[in-house]
Amino acid sequence: MKKIVWIFLVLILFFPLFSVQGSEPYTIEDYQVDIQVEKSAHLNVEETIQVKDCHQLFIQKDLIQDYTYDANQDGQSELYSYGIDHIEIIGGDVTKTSHDGVVSLKIHLNESNAQIKLKYQVRMRKYDIKEANLFIYQLLASSNEATIRQLRANITFPNVPRTAFDVGITDANGNVSKIINSQIDHKTLTFQTMHPLAPGQGISVKAKLNDFFFTYSNAFSTSLYLTMFSILLVIATYALTLYRSRIHKKNLWMECRPLKKFQIGSIGYIVDGYCDSRDIMSIIIDWANKNYIQIRNENQTIYLAVVKELPANAMKYEHRLFQLIFNHQRIMTIDQLAIRSLYKEMGAIEEEIFKAQKTRRRKVYTNDSYLSQLGYIAVVGIPISIGMFACIYEQNYQWMKAVQYAIGCYGVVYLNCLPWIWVLKYQYRLSKNTYQVYQTLISLINFVCGALIYAYLLTNGMAVVYAAINLVMTLLMGCVALFMDKPTHYGRIIRLKLYSLREFICKATREQLSDMMNENSYYFGDMLPYVYYFDISDIWSKQFSSIPLQAPFWYFHANADAQSTVYWMSSLILSLEKIQDVLYYDPTPLSVQKPMKEKKTKEKKKKQPF
Repeated sequence: MKKIVWIFLVLILFFPLFSVQGSEPYTIEDYQVDIQVEKSAHLNVEETIQVKDCHQLFIQKDLIQDYTYDANQDGQSELYSYGIDHIEIIGGDVTKTSHDGVVSLKIHLNESNAQIKLKYQVRMRKYDIKEANLFIYQLLASSNEATIRQLRANITFPNVPRTAFDVGITDANGNVSKIINSQIDHKTLTFQTMHPLAPGQGISVKAKLNDFFFTYSNAFSTSLYLTMFSILLVIATYALTLYRSRIHKKNLWMECRPLKKFQIGSIGYIVDGYCDSRDIMSIIIDWANKNYIQIRNENQTIYLAVVKELPANAMKYEHRLFQLIFNHQRIMTIDQLAIRSLYKEMGAIEEEIFKAQKTRRRKVYTNDSYLSQLGYIAVVGIPISIGMFACIYEQNYQWMKAVQYAIGCYGVVYLNCLPWIWVLKYQYRLSKNTYQVYQTLISLINFVCGALIYAYLLTNGMAVVYAAINLVMTLLMGCVALFMDKPTHYGRIIRLKLYSLREFICKATREQLSDMMNENSYYFGDMLPYVYYFDISDIWSKQFSSIPLQAPFWYFHANADAQSTVYWMSSLILSLEKIQDVLYYDPTPLSVQKPMKEKKTKEKKKKQPF
C-alpha cells in the first residue's frame, strides 16, 4: 500500500514535467534568404536552411501575415494582412496551420543534420496613405526556436530604391533591440548578422520607398471576378427558369383524348399561371357536355337553360358561377346578363379559381410547394456571400476566415428568406391587412440585415460598386427564387399533356379522328373546352370538314343539323363569344374604363411556346 502511495505522489510531482511539450533546442549553421520583389509588390522568397543536431527531426517556421502600421499618421495603428501562397519545401515535408495572423510551418526533416529549401510567395498590402509605397516585412519571426549562427539575406527590387532601410533584430515583443547594417548595390539590398541569433529573436526590414515604386495588384480583383460570377449566376438562373417553364415542340407526344381527373377551369392556370374569361367559358362548355345546361340560339336570341343542378361535389367556384349566371332562374338570355353587369363578379370568380388552384394538393408551380421553395432559396444568398468572401479574403488573405464569414452571411440571407416562404404559402388564408403587416415587417427586417451587411462590406474595404452589385444580385436572385412561378414536375407533365393535346388538335388526320369518334361518340364536344381555350376552333372545325358531324346535343340552332361542320361550328363559337362578352360587359363609358385583366392575358396567350 505504501508503494502505491509513493508512486501516486511521484506521478503528481513530476506530471507537469512530463506534460510539458516543446521543441528541443537545435542549431541552424547557415540561414540564406533570397527575395525577388516584383513591381506588383509580390515577394518570391527562397530560404536555404542548414540544420544541425535537430534530433526531434522537425523545425518550426512562422510566417507573419498581420502587420500594424500608422499609415495615416493619426496616432492609430491599423492592421494590414499579407497573403502567403505557393509554399514549397525541398529536403523535407511540411505541415501548414494558420492562426492569429501567423502561418506556422512544421517542417519534418529526414535526418538531424539536413539542408532544406523553403519557397513561398508573399503578397504585400497597399497602405491607406496616398502613394505610401511601404516595404514592411518580418524576414524571421521572433518565435524562432533555434540558435542561428549566421543569417544572410539578399532582397532584389524591381527598381533602384532611393531610400535607407531599417533592418533590425526584434525581441519576443516585436520591438527592435538592435540595428543590423545593410547596403544597397544597385537594386539589391544585402545584410548579414555579425553575431549568432538566440531563440526568440527575429529579423525585420522596413523602408518607405519613393512614390509609385510599387503598382500593387488590384486590391479588388477577387471582388471583381466574384461579382461578375454573381451576375452570370443570376442571368443563368433566370434563363434556366424561363427555359424550364416553356414547352418545346420536340418534347410533345400524341395526347389525343381529354385529360382524365382534370378540372377544366384550371387550363389557364396550368398554361400561364393566370385565370381569365376563356377559363370561365371552358367551364360553361364542360357543364353543357355534362348535360347540366343547354345553349340555344333561336330567333337571333341566345340564352342559357338549366337542365339540372350541379352536383354537390362540384367545385365551390363552379357553384358560385352557376348561381351568379342563372340567379335562381331556369333560363337566362344574354340581354338579361348584359343588364346585370357581372364583370366585377366575374373578376372575383377568376380570383376564386386562381386561389383554388393555388391550394390544390398536387402543386403546379413551386411557389405553392414549401419544400421546393426551401430548395430554391438555397441559391439566393450566393451572390452576397461570395461578395463577403471576396471582401474578407482581400483584407487578410486567409481562406478559412473568409469562408467562415461567407457562410455566416449566407446563413443570414437564408434566414431572411424563410419568412417570405411562409407568407407566400399562406397568403390566401390571411386577411388583406394581416398580409400587408407581415409583408411590411419582413421587408423591414430584410432592409436592416441588408444595411448591416452593406455597412460591413464597406468598412472592410470592398468597393461601393461591388458591394452594391452583389446586393442587387441577391435581391434579383431572391425574386427569381421566391416570387417567380416555376412549374413543378407535375406541373410540367400536365402542361406538356395540354400542349400535346393542342398539337394533336392542329394536326390530327381523318383516320385518327374517325377512330376517336368510333371510340367515343361525344369526342367532338368533349374536346371543345380545350379548343375554345386555345382559340383554335377554326382549325378544329376544318379537321372535321370531311367527316359529317352534327352539333353537340346541348346546342340548339336552326342550322344545327347542317352537314357542314364548319358552318354550325362558326355559329357555336359566335354564340359562345357573345355569352363571354355579356358576362364581362362593363357599362362604364370607354373613356373612364380601366384596362381589363383579360386583355393582358389574351396578349400573353397569343405567344405560343413553339
